[in-house]
Amino acid sequence: MRDRPENPKGRLIPLQEFAEMISRSPREVYRMIDEGLLPKPVKQGRGSFFFSEDHEAYLAQLRRQRG
Repeated sequence: MRDRPENPKGRLIPLQEFAEMISRSPREVYRMIDEGLLPKPVKQGRGSFFFSEDHEAYLAQLRRQRG
């Protein structure tokens, strides 16, 4: 198995992995998308993916809310 950087720019993150990264269930992620808290995922075949930048933006949003 190849080692890869933790979160390289432009990497597509599967929805399940993204949900784990933000400590949410996939169902909660879809709810957050519907509420406008997360961007819509990119569809590739039958999968849904987020860009690594989406994760970075989510973390930045949490930092701002924390004050």
